[in-house]
Amino acid sequence: MLLGIATCWASASPVAAHLAVSRRSLRMLVAEAELVVYGEVLSTHGVVGARDHPALARRLKVLRVLKGTAEPGAEVRFVQHGHGVPRYERGEAAILFLRDLARSRELRSLRTNGLRWYSDQERDDAWVLTKGQREETLSAVRRYAAIEKAPAAERAAMLREATLNLLGSRNPRLARSVLRDLTLASDSPPLETGDVPRLLRVVDNAATSIDVRVGLLAELHQRGLVTEDAHWARLLRATRGAERLAAIPAAGAHRGPHVDAELDKILAGPDSISASAAAVALGQPGNGAAVGPLSRALRSGDTRVALSAIRGLTGVGSPEAWDAIRNAAEMHPDPAVRRKARAALRVELEP
Repeated sequence: MLLGIATCWASASPVAAHLAVSRRSLRMLVAEAELVVYGEVLSTHGVVGARDHPALARRLKVLRVLKGTAEPGAEVRFVQHGHGVPRYERGEAAILFLRDLARSRELRSLRTNGLRWYSDQERDDAWVLTKGQREETLSAVRRYAAIEKAPAAERAAMLREATLNLLGSRNPRLARSVLRDLTLASDSPPLETGDVPRLLRVVDNAATSIDVRVGLLAELHQRGLVTEDAHWARLLRATRGAERLAAIPAAGAHRGPHVDAELDKILAGPDSISASAAAVALGQPGNGAAVGPLSRALRSGDTRVALSAIRGLTGVGSPEAWDAIRNAAEMHPDPAVRRKARAALRVELEP
């Protein structure tokens, strides 16, 4: 859940045009596959099966075997199965997570001497690697495969170390995949108090993707390993623009004196977009200290900020907050702000 929220914040910003958000992490793909190979796509056309149940047939030249048994340099034929399958280009280098056709009741009839495997990877499960991503990603896949083979007593420690290492990856997709496991997998490794300084360095590293920084800090709070809001305040101070917009809502959800002080500064600052986000983030139930800054924001002269201040005051919901909204409904010089304040009052008065 936390990762999904963080990813949505980042996706809405110009930081990245598209974030590959798969329902399956890299670790899950490795665990589900019987054969994992990295190879060069040789063909992207071909259909097998019945006319009413066609399957896309593909050929891949094996460059490296990451799990299972195959010969480097050999050709692997497989079918793509499912909705929204990846569209590979000839010559691309990709990781394929393959299953035996014999294990699929729907596809087993396609199995011949030359066609043994199928891939049910969806579009966002495609791992097409650039040269700069290749070695670290392949190493991660091998590590996950090795963990599966390790004695049961050793797996948890191995997985924990892999998780700690990959969270700090400069490859955003690898780090997101690991964070997804950490937040959602039932067997995610336990983190210890001694891990916190190492993980906070990831949070504080500006080279790390903002959604990973936000999601990881939220997970540390969720696990009770970090309780001080000062870490969120530091994240707010260290970000600007779209990255700050990703951090503001999460910081507001973990507010305390340090976060409130930082949000107050942003609210009074020249960036109206960030100020508007800060106004909403300050609007937490019972946050009486925010009424003053939000009331001043109502008089800022910026319509966007004033409208968000009303939303923040509504979130606080104290008598003083509603007094400020009533004053805006009656006396604010901007008609849009007056309408917003009156609408908030009507909602409040509804039975």
